[in-house]
Amino acid sequence: MSRLNPGDHAPHRVVVDLGQTPRRIPSGRLLHLQLRRFAGCPICNLHMADYAHRIDEITAAGVDELAVFMATRQGMLPYQGHLPFPTAPDPDFSVHAAFGGERSLGATLARTRWGRTLGGVVAGAAMGKPERLDAAAILPADFLIGSDGIVIDCHYGRSADDSWTVDELLARVPAATSG
Repeated sequence: MSRLNPGDHAPHRVVVDLGQTPRRIPSGRLLHLQLRRFAGCPICNLHMADYAHRIDEITAAGVDELAVFMATRQGMLPYQGHLPFPTAPDPDFSVHAAFGGERSLGATLARTRWGRTLGGVVAGAAMGKPERLDAAAILPADFLIGSDGIVIDCHYGRSADDSWTVDELLARVPAATSG
């Protein structure tokens, strides 16, 4: 599928999170959907730590979080099993593909990615090998989906480290909830 744009209808999917709870996309509430790389990606895990640290702010803003990784449930449990928001496996890339998720070997090999990877490792972010080689080439993507299933805003990363920060997410929420 091609990229989504603000105003598009989000594809309907159901994923089963690590706690074995089915999660609907769209959820019927304001949802921040993160498409992530592989479970052991230190860049992704550093981002997940930021979101976990600030989950109370995100929840207070009326946003539900859901992060989907190209990994199996077993592969995710050691890395994302402790997070205070739902995370779900997408081992066959089907959810990523439905939302226009992309792969880029060049972006994965980019010099800026290695600095952030090292920064993640130094900061204590968990690191492991991808279960599938092609998972290392996945680019992150963020979607803010309204309760009506319409994409309010979205961002397709150009590198492994190009995704919304918590502040960037929260800056989009007032526009989503003020009308």
